[in-house]
Amino acid sequence: MKVTFRVDASSEIGTGHISRCLNLAYELKRRGAKCNFISQDMPEYFISQIKSQGHSHYSLRAANHFPAFNKDPIGLSCPAESQLADAQKTLNLIADDIQDWIVVDHYSLDINWELRVKCSSKRLMVIDDMANRQHACELLLDQNMQDKKQSRYREKVGQNCKTLLGPKFALLRSEFSELHKVALERSGQIHRILIFFGGVDSKNHTIEAMNALINLRIEVSVDVVIGLQHPFIDDVKKLCSQHAFSLHIQTKRMAELILQSDLCIGSGGVVTWERCCLGLPSLTYAIAENQEEVVRVAALNGLIYAPNPTDFLGDSIELHLRVLLENQNILKLISSNGINAVDGNGAKRVAQAMGVSPLKLRQALETDCESIFEWRNHPDVNKFSKNQKRIDYVDHFNWFNSVIASDRTFLLIGASQAESIGVIRFDVDEFKAYISIYVVPGVEHFGAGTDLLMAAEEWLKEQRPEVTLLRAEVLRENMRSQHFFSKNGYQALPLNFEKKV
Repeated sequence: MKVTFRVDASSEIGTGHISRCLNLAYELKRRGAKCNFISQDMPEYFISQIKSQGHSHYSLRAANHFPAFNKDPIGLSCPAESQLADAQKTLNLIADDIQDWIVVDHYSLDINWELRVKCSSKRLMVIDDMANRQHACELLLDQNMQDKKQSRYREKVGQNCKTLLGPKFALLRSEFSELHKVALERSGQIHRILIFFGGVDSKNHTIEAMNALINLRIEVSVDVVIGLQHPFIDDVKKLCSQHAFSLHIQTKRMAELILQSDLCIGSGGVVTWERCCLGLPSLTYAIAENQEEVVRVAALNGLIYAPNPTDFLGDSIELHLRVLLENQNILKLISSNGINAVDGNGAKRVAQAMGVSPLKLRQALETDCESIFEWRNHPDVNKFSKNQKRIDYVDHFNWFNSVIASDRTFLLIGASQAESIGVIRFDVDEFKAYISIYVVPGVEHFGAGTDLLMAAEEWLKEQRPEVTLLRAEVLRENMRSQHFFSKNGYQALPLNFEKKV
């Protein structure tokens, strides 16, 4: 699968767009996709990062000479003429290499750009959180927590557009999902504080937060994180040296620092969901207009502590730190709410929504007979089968050999690297195929059933293109399977589920 990202990063618009796109690209590449990045503005550090992860990068600025986009980070679309020029240059870079997906994460681009580039892509995905312009896409992601999220994009996208809404889809780096498993609810005591106001922090809120801690004279360890593009990097270095604060510049240890801290002082944005994922309470400030609604709603849901906006950030930090130091239960509650709301698997969910499975399928061989016998008789599989009696090996052996010899029944095994993940069977009847599926008992693979089903549907399209309807029979009491087929696009019928392909 081929995926092209159109995304920019700069001191004006920040680095959040490219960060979340890189996180998604990492997961897509892990699943076998080839990813390209196209940008007009991109710091050299991120270009190096893109290439070091095995992706390609192409510069629009180097390839042509039209003016840069509106630098306003709150998301005012550029004039259609500028968008169409950008779209044409993007198409020139793609050339005749039709993409499976084009992913655009850019506040200045809207339906004008999207309609122009759709000819070079089978599908288009938009990453947005402003809901302030029209889109022509098959998939839209807004990973933030919003009021009225179901109606937020109703008038902004077409009827056939699938929307992925909320922090369960937050595009975090892979280590967050792993560390989430060991993250503990904080006690409310504050011994270590993390300061982070984004990679750029053009207004130097980092210094304000540092000075607030210095004025409070509390005995805590302090970690300060800034990016290479921070405009006041020398001032931050000097103050950290004077007060024995630990400084981390463009660190790759953010997840580790979050896990070790008791409180964060920082901005909204993607990092909000990183902190929630690892249970770190945060004193959060909206430092850009596009963060204000996100911060407000997250605070209302008890995921962060967010004071009212103020021009005197340092005074506000001092005041509210005193409040939090005396109210440990607030921090405990925020920590618990965050862990429960964000599990770090957002990139995996989005990759699944894009139809990219990491599993490889193969038809069952004679040597698989015994393994399938053991899996099928396992209690976790057997309890959801139509025949819940333990199957005799002789009966299984005869059935298995008749299946692998059939030209109308296909028994497939899905695997990730050397590990078998699940089994799927198609019984083909002219244009219909009846489907049976289960995950190998004991497998720890997020979304294993969905990944297996996606891979199997693609296999069937290639091997039996005459099949246009899939049908699954599900026991009435098997609510788990009913939910599984529903979320994967199957329509519920009185006695089964079916899906047109």
